[in-house]
Amino acid sequence: MDNSIRILKDNEDFLEDHGKDIQAHIFSPHRKRYASYLFLKFSDVLANKEKTINFLKILGDGEKKLRIVSFQENNSNKHVFINIYLTADGLEYFGFKEGWEEIINNLRSKKEDLLFDESRHNQLEQMNVHAVILLAHENKTELISRSESLKNRFSNKYGAIIVEKENGITYRRKKIPNQQRGSVVEHFGYADGLSNPWIIGNDAKLKDGTPKSKTHWDLTASVHDFIIPEPSIDDPHFGSYLVYRKFEQNVKEFDDTMKTLSTKTGGYPKDEIGSFVFGRIKNGTPVEDPNVLEKAYNDFKYDTGKCPFFAHIRKANPRDEKEKIKMIRRGITYGERDEIETSVGGYELDEKSVPKEEVGLLFFSFVNNIDNFQKVLRRCRDKKNGVDPILGYIYGSDPLSTHTFPHKTEGSVAYKGMAGLVDLKEGINLYMPSIHFFQTLHLNGVTV
Repeated sequence: MDNSIRILKDNEDFLEDHGKDIQAHIFSPHRKRYASYLFLKFSDVLANKEKTINFLKILGDGEKKLRIVSFQENNSNKHVFINIYLTADGLEYFGFKEGWEEIINNLRSKKEDLLFDESRHNQLEQMNVHAVILLAHENKTELISRSESLKNRFSNKYGAIIVEKENGITYRRKKIPNQQRGSVVEHFGYADGLSNPWIIGNDAKLKDGTPKSKTHWDLTASVHDFIIPEPSIDDPHFGSYLVYRKFEQNVKEFDDTMKTLSTKTGGYPKDEIGSFVFGRIKNGTPVEDPNVLEKAYNDFKYDTGKCPFFAHIRKANPRDEKEKIKMIRRGITYGERDEIETSVGGYELDEKSVPKEEVGLLFFSFVNNIDNFQKVLRRCRDKKNGVDPILGYIYGSDPLSTHTFPHKTEGSVAYKGMAGLVDLKEGINLYMPSIHFFQTLHLNGVTV
C-alpha cells in the first residue's frame, strides 16, 4: 500500500474513534465566511467562576445549536460554529496545574517573536486573558447576533471582562477549474493557505475526485503531527497548541513598492513583481513551475531556479524533507474592503483601494510543538539571500536586506526597501483542549 494512503487511512480510523472529542477547526475548518474571536478574562468571584464552569460544560455537551463543534459534527451551515481555546492563565484559572506543567510552560515560554521589542505592549498578556472563543457563521447578521449574545452573557452574568474582540472575513478570487470556490486571498491580493497538510482522503483529491498529484511534494501528514495527549486519568484525550498572531498589512506600501520595482526592473508588471515576493502568482500558481496549477498547486520542488530564494513561500517552507515543519494554518483576514461581483457568481476582492492600516491577517496555526512556528519565523528573517519581505521585518528593519529581482533587459537589479509591508501587532499562545475537558470541568480542575 502507498505510504500516503496508509497514513490517510490511519488518520481516518483515529478520527472515527476520537473525532467526537476533538474540536473541529484543527482537522476540519469551519469554512464560514465570517468569524468573531472573543478574548475573555474570567471573574475571580467564586459564584461567577461556578457559573462560568457550568456554562462551559453546557457548551461541551449541550444542544446542537449551542455546543462546541467537534470534528465529526462539522457539517452544518445552520448553526453557529463554536470552538474554545485557553491560555496558560486559563488552564490555571480552572485548577489545571499538576500534570499540566509542560503544556503551561510551553505556552508561556515559546514566544520569542513577541519579545523582540520591549517598547511594544502586548495587551493580551498584560490583561491576563484566560480564553478565546471562536464563533463563525456564513451569515454576518446571525454571527453578530450570536457573538453579542455570548459576549453579554459572559460580561453581564458571569462577570468576565471582554479584553478584545476581533472580526474576520474571508475574501476570495473568482473561481478557476477544479475549484469549488475561488481561492482565499490575503489583503495584498495573493492566494493564501494553499499548502495545508492532507489529513483525510478528501484533502488529497480534486473537486472531481481525482487524486492530487504528489510526484515531487507530498502534503500527507499524520494527525499525530499536530496533536498532543491530554493529561487524563481515564480514556485518552487529545489537544493541540494554537499560535495566534495579529499581522497588520500596509497595502498602500506594498502597492507603491511593487510600482517602484516595476520601473526599476524595466517594466515587469507590478503583479508579477508581487509574485516574486510571494513565490506564487495571484491565483496560487507557483512561480517555480507555472504548469503546476492543474496538479493542485503544490506538486513541485525548488529545482528550476525561477523562484527567488527570498520569496515568502520558499523562506517559510524550502521543501526540504530534512527541514520539513508541519503546521495547520487556520488564519482569516480582518478589515473591511470593497468587493466586485463576478460573472461566474460570488464576489472577489476589489484591489483598487489600498489601505495603509487596519487590515491584515488574524494568523492561527495548530502545532504539536510551538517551536515549529518559531522555526518558520527564524527562516523568514534569515538574511541569507535576503529576508522574507512578508514576515522577515516584523522584528524591525535595521539593517535592510538586499533583494535581487530579474530585469527585463539587463539581467538583474538589487533593491533595498522592502520593510514596512507587514507589522506584528500582538499575539498569544493558546491550548485547544478536548471536548471531554469542558464536559468534566469543576472548580479544582481534573486530577491527573
